[in-house]
Amino acid sequence: MAAFTEDESFVERFTALQAESIDEQRDVFSRRFVFSLGDRYSEVFDLATAFTAACAADEGAETLSMAGAANFLQQNGKTRTAIQRRAELKDVDLNQDGRCSFIEYLLLHYKIMILEEYFRRHEMEPDVEMDNDGVGVTGVGERLVQELFSVPQGVDPELEKMMREFSIEHAKRKAKIAELEAKVAAGGVKGMAAKNTLEQLMLEDQSSMHAIEARITAAVKKAVSKANKELAAKSIAADADAEAKRVAGRGKLAEKMAMFNKRVSERLSLGRK
Repeated sequence: MAAFTEDESFVERFTALQAESIDEQRDVFSRRFVFSLGDRYSEVFDLATAFTAACAADEGAETLSMAGAANFLQQNGKTRTAIQRRAELKDVDLNQDGRCSFIEYLLLHYKIMILEEYFRRHEMEPDVEMDNDGVGVTGVGERLVQELFSVPQGVDPELEKMMREFSIEHAKRKAKIAELEAKVAAGGVKGMAAKNTLEQLMLEDQSSMHAIEARITAAVKKAVSKANKELAAKSIAADADAEAKRVAGRGKLAEKMAMFNKRVSERLSLGRK
């Protein structure tokens, strides 16, 4: 499949993003695809938490070995054969380091969602199999990366603010859990107290985060509705313009025919004389 860019700027940006923290990769992805994610927005944050834990259990880095990535795919409902997993992981391994960063995993996890945006933006029919959750579909890695760095339309400042707030609340909770887990590991009286606090925290309904997520979902629906109305208005305007041009074309044709008929009549009159 042809590369999407000759200067490889997208690949360079993607490689740079992989050097960032898992949380930064999470935020870049969730902001870019906020409209497509909709009420699945918080799912990306849950995946980031699970990916961090998987990395710690794998080799302790912020990336997974290919074996670890294959297991993570399976654990998150992305069932593939061993051959399919290897091929799909290799497809997004654009820096060819033989490891899987979180952003690479997200490209696989949401492959079909991203490809739908790609084909829609390019106004083209899908040329790959879009059913069955993209299982076995390869040769699309560069397209996925290109779409990641394509600017989403309609993200207003208020929605950006909500997404930042959600990230902040998530970071606060994550930091609090890490602090309590460290105290529990240290043991003693403080450790027991921390264990109780941690258990309570894990049982909390996370109302503040849920409230922000609900606002994000509402804002996304509003933005999508607005975009659809604008698209419909543009379509109506384009149809009206096309019709006006057709009418004008008919008028010009009629005018040319009238002039032609006039010249013919004049020549016939001269011939009679």
